[in-house]
Formats: sequence, structure tokens, C-alpha cells
Amino acid sequence: MNFSPVTTAQMETTALKVASRQITWNGTTAFQDVVIDINQPASVPDSVPVDNYPNPIPDHVLHPDVNGWVRVDQPALDNGFYGSLFYLNTTTIIGGGDASAGLTPGLAVPVADQKNGRMLYIQFQTTDDPANPGSPNLNTQSLIGKIYVNNWNEVNLLKLEELFAGGGSGCTPVSGTAHADYTVDHELIASWSLGVWSNATGTVSGLPSGTTPRGDAKKFDMASPSPFVLTPPFSAWPSCAYSLTLTTYRKLTTGEINDWGKTNQVIFCK
Repeated sequence: MNFSPVTTAQMETTALKVASRQITWNGTTAFQDVVIDINQPASVPDSVPVDNYPNPIPDHVLHPDVNGWVRVDQPALDNGFYGSLFYLNTTTIIGGGDASAGLTPGLAVPVADQKNGRMLYIQFQTTDDPANPGSPNLNTQSLIGKIYVNNWNEVNLLKLEELFAGGGSGCTPVSGTAHADYTVDHELIASWSLGVWSNATGTVSGLPSGTTPRGDAKKFDMASPSPFVLTPPFSAWPSCAYSLTLTTYRKLTTGEINDWGKTNQVIFCK
């Protein structure tokens, strides 16, 4: 494998606290955060700030060098770093973006247009002196981890046909039929669901949902939903405004937070 050093351009912009240091501030013992943060200029290695109270304690800022090494700050407590050690923005390495371009709600995504991810290999290495290839500790802790990355947004398309029938403006009541055309697609779909809510009915139950691989696509008539059974049925919905939604979740994580999901909404009246 040919590995490339991680650069600041590939890092997440969120500051990451990796350690604490003991300093003097306001004439007494205080603690300074050691952070990896590309939004702040790097501090002088191992430098300790002078007591500048009442100003706030500045961060001690680290950046990776041109070879991807991050120096462990020598005054850091507890033998150096702890917890999460690095934030990497995988979108700078593996592409992604909108996967819905050119697609039509209600139709399945052609296999040739389905967006897939790639395996990403990350090498972690520690040493006492990265500038010295002869160091006896250069390769004592060299590990290669792998993670499958798919940075494409899920396809989440929703259309209520009757709002567009005969050049409809969206203000014409939907009464006899209500065709919800939806398309869900992603390589790592966790779940998806169609939903309807209004002040008149509350949440309508019995609408399509699933956890099937990649998702689903269908032209679903809420007025004639067999084999689905809606409660209450469409015929019993009183005149009111309704919210039709398509919600999707992907099996993705930042390493700290799982995918928050995506909801597409159509408002109509009956």
C-alpha cells in the first residue's frame, strides 16, 4: 500500500482537545487545553504561556507536520494524549455529494446510477523521533486500520402526483386519489418510512416503511393502499392541511454521532 501523509487540508475544522497541561495563571495553578485545531495558528512546540490574567487561557495548538506527524506536547499531563486523537474529513479523500441528480420520484435507481463507497486504509504510527529512520521505536507501534466510507447523500425523493395534475398549483384539494411517488436509495440504508400527519388525524399509521438494502421506490396510492391498511383510511380524513413526509436514515457515523436522518416534506390540503 502507498500511504499519503494527512495534511491540514484533510482535517475536520472542529477543534479537538487531546490533552491538558498545568500552567500558572492569576498567580496560581491552572490548566491549559492542548488542541489540534486548524482554525488557529500552531503554537511553538512545548512552549508554556506567560501569566496573562485576566485574559482567558489560550489553547496550546498542534498541527500535523508535512509528513503527517503530530508532536506529543511534552508538558501534557497523564503521559500525553488521551481520548479521541484526530479528526479526519473523509470527503477530502473520497468523493460524494448529491446522488439524486436526474432521478424521478417513484422510479427505482438504475444500477449504473447507484452510488457506492470505498474502503479507506489509515496507518497509525508512533515514534520517539520521526526524523530519525534508525530510531529503535520507529515501527514498534505501526497499525493499519480500515473503514468503509460512503460520502454520498441518500436518494430521498418525494412527490404527490395530484399537486401537479393538470398544471395544479398546489392549492387544489387532494380528494379522490393521492399518489405518493417516492424513491429511497443508498448503499448503507438503515431505515426509511413514509408518514402523514395533520391536526385533524394526528399520525396516520400503516404507511410503507422498511429496512431493505438500498431502500425502495414506489408509486403509492394512499386512497387505495392494498395490501397496506391505513388508520384512519384516506376516505375518513377530514378537510384539513396534511404533511406527507419521507424520512431516511443511513448506517453512517462520524465516529461519535450516528447519521441524524433526512426528512423530505410535502404539504397538501384535502
